[in-house]
Amino acid sequence: MDKQSRMTFDDGIRNVSQWAQDKGLLERENATKQLLKVMEEVGETASAILKGDHEKVVDGIGDSFVTLIVLSKQLGLEPLHCLEVAWNEIKDRKGNMVDGTFVKELVHNNLQVVTQESWEKADKITHDGFVYVKYNDLLSGK
Repeated sequence: MDKQSRMTFDDGIRNVSQWAQDKGLLERENATKQLLKVMEEVGETASAILKGDHEKVVDGIGDSFVTLIVLSKQLGLEPLHCLEVAWNEIKDRKGNMVDGTFVKELVHNNLQVVTQESWEKADKITHDGFVYVKYNDLLSGK
């Protein structure tokens, strides 16, 4: 697809929404079945990633977007609003990479809460005025 014919995310949402409307897919009672489609597409994407199949990864992510757009519309939600809510929740999140996964920091009663993995890698955690406690210790009341 060349730059002149690329659609925007808004165009994609509009196109998928119209397609779903035309196919009669936007009934709220279909949401549980649609959720299964979301999970199916995400699973297929995971499989493609594990197999290193770039084309299927691209297709899987696109299919996942489509199923999530349809699901949001079935529930009376605007997909872009859902994305905006998620973005506002994560944009200032602090945390650390632990074994290739971002682990968010939690604050509980003015204590900085970290996972066991983050605690073990404490040399990578910067002191920012919080007292650091292990997440499992917090749960157990230590």
